[in-house]
Amino acid sequence: MKFKNKIMITIAGFSLMSSVANADIIFQHTPGAGQDYCSTTPGKWHGSGSASDGAIKCTYTGDVIVSATSNPTQFMMDVSMKKSSGSRACLANVNFTLPADCINNAITVKNEYADLNGILSNNGKTADFTGMIIIPDVGSFNVDYMHLDKQQ
Repeated sequence: MKFKNKIMITIAGFSLMSSVANADIIFQHTPGAGQDYCSTTPGKWHGSGSASDGAIKCTYTGDVIVSATSNPTQFMMDVSMKKSSGSRACLANVNFTLPADCINNAITVKNEYADLNGILSNNGKTADFTGMIIIPDVGSFNVDYMHLDKQQ
């Protein structure tokens, strides 16, 4: 009787392993799982980024002043960048204002000059972006990286 139970348990174990081996297992991370730091985004940020179009690469450092609006998930970003390296075609200084949305630590900047997606870090003090920007009189660029640190 004990031998028969062991065989049944072994068969059940193999059956379970076979089912798991053929399963599609998906691990999904949801931005903002845990605390939502979007409400802490207003303030001064400093950072750097690089954008390219294949032939031209521009690297900038600069500051971003994030201001709250009447909508708690929307912000205005006043951006001031200075070229740190890159082609002569890159503008020496770039200044513009962009609207941004932040929900569950996911930042979206989308208008005629930018299509950027960003993620606030777990402590809300850094943000990383990817996407596309248009620099007036220069052209459309893929954002290779953009990293911002919140200033105290």
